[in-house]
Amino acid sequence: MVKFVTKADDTKTYQTDVDMELTKDKGTVVATWKSKEAPTELVLELGDYSLKVVNAPEGYELAQDIIFRVLEDGTLEIQDGEEWIVVDGNTIVMIDPIITEIKGVERFFTPEDETKLDLNLEKPEQPKETVKPTVPEIQTGTATSVGTILSVMALSMVGVVRFKKEM
Repeated sequence: MVKFVTKADDTKTYQTDVDMELTKDKGTVVATWKSKEAPTELVLELGDYSLKVVNAPEGYELAQDIIFRVLEDGTLEIQDGEEWIVVDGNTIVMIDPIITEIKGVERFFTPEDETKLDLNLEKPEQPKETVKPTVPEIQTGTATSVGTILSVMALSMVGVVRFKKEM
């Protein structure tokens, strides 16, 4: 006789109305039932089984399937990675993990929520020394050579003199 219990992650209380499915040898459905406040008891043959939660209760995630086997002497073993662990009391407990994050939903806090939060906020450290910004030197004026300036002046004078002669 194997007992199956479905419990809530946060309170360890019984979860009711959770659809359960038991398969044998990775495929053949042996039994289906709704969880209740008492263990579901089944007589199982020798072999490998998988216990699955078909639908998670509201506010809970689907629990990971439990792989187990019934040995010739009636002992139950649950698979844990590569190891097999003997089950005490022939009771398999399926625990539904509570949803910790709801994707795509924003949470709005009320003033009452603020008293429940421990934000552990601290002021940021102030810099130990003040750094003054450096301003680059700006050169004013042009970089025109004196020779160029004198040449322009001489040509201007020639033009003025010629203009006066023609008048």
